[in-house]
Amino acid sequence: MKLSKTIIEPLYFFVLCGILVSLFVHPKLSSIGIILLSLVWIADGFTREKVRAFAAHPFFIASSLLFVSYLVSWLFSADKAAAAFAIEKKLALPLLPAIILSMPEFTNKRWQQLFTLFIGATVVTMLVALLISLYQYNISGDVNGFFYHNLVSGVHLSAITASCFCLISLVLVVHSALRKRYRNIIGLALILFLLLLSSKMFLFLLFVLGFIYVFSLKVMRYRIILLSGFAISLLLIITTSNPLKKRFADIAKFNTEKVLARQYKAEEYFDGLSMRLVYVRFSKEIIQEHHAFWLGVGTGDAEALLQQKIAQSGMYTGNGTSDKGYLEYGFHNQYLQVWVQMGLLGLCIYLLLLGIAWAYALRSKAKWFAAILFIFSIGAVTDTWLEVQTGLMLFLLFISLGIRQVPTINSKSPSS
Repeated sequence: MKLSKTIIEPLYFFVLCGILVSLFVHPKLSSIGIILLSLVWIADGFTREKVRAFAAHPFFIASSLLFVSYLVSWLFSADKAAAAFAIEKKLALPLLPAIILSMPEFTNKRWQQLFTLFIGATVVTMLVALLISLYQYNISGDVNGFFYHNLVSGVHLSAITASCFCLISLVLVVHSALRKRYRNIIGLALILFLLLLSSKMFLFLLFVLGFIYVFSLKVMRYRIILLSGFAISLLLIITTSNPLKKRFADIAKFNTEKVLARQYKAEEYFDGLSMRLVYVRFSKEIIQEHHAFWLGVGTGDAEALLQQKIAQSGMYTGNGTSDKGYLEYGFHNQYLQVWVQMGLLGLCIYLLLLGIAWAYALRSKAKWFAAILFIFSIGAVTDTWLEVQTGLMLFLLFISLGIRQVPTINSKSPSS
């Protein structure tokens, strides 16, 4: 029996709220959330219009094709168990877009409530992390506990994931219906958290999006105030001794010869850029050695082959305990990893998925949509969103929700 709209719409909304909050707690909870969302979707019934809303949608088709690529890649994988696990993690690829693209439309108030919840969850999580770090500082006296991975280890997040939460929340704050005073306070807090998290990629994204925002302001006074604040903050970071400055000083250690070297010593240190470029070379070698340019080496084998290259090169691989050295670092590039896993065909499908999302984002009046898609598109150069459930869920949720706000011929989407 099909549930009435007065019941089904709030159900969709509350389950989506639960999924957003679960991302801050544990991946298993978000999996349960997807199951509940699927049950609501099934209980909503299937009409011709509902099926057409997702089945004929370009984004659903592209995400489904990417999922099929993971299925096909299983055939080329020697490690079938690892490939099957990769497929299990990617079940959201066709499912979440199908549900979100065909669910009942939300009012503008619902959108604002959904995004305010995400902002609130981000701020609360970071405040808890800050309090834990403060407690640990009182014991150890080590100021490094306030920076990078150390800051969010107490809430079981990585600095990259936490930075993603903060930057997405900052974008939503700028385009939210919150009072200006609250937007300013929350915005400053999120920028502070991003500085403490010290992710070079996310600080770069903050810099780019910040400049776009500043020059979009019509009042010159506001531009001058924001640019002055940015200049003063940058001057303080450069002229004082602080962990953030040390993070960027790491770039000065980049050495071209190290990237091209064929063999390394275990004690050699790799800065972030050098390590990523070495992994690009390793990836090219894996593709060439396995003649896998078109179809890849398989999702079950890609990371194992990369680890094999790391070990053979002489890079540090740990001390035999929980420390695995550079073996703990994956491809650190979603485009690169998809290419090695599923070849050029898989990479083209992934680029098609992003291209379709960009086509909708550029048509959308919701400016937050393009900003968040920019974060995922550029951030994928140094991170692997699809390989972590939280990253995949964030990507699919916000891109699918963004597409829902783009006007279509057959329906009217809620305004942003």
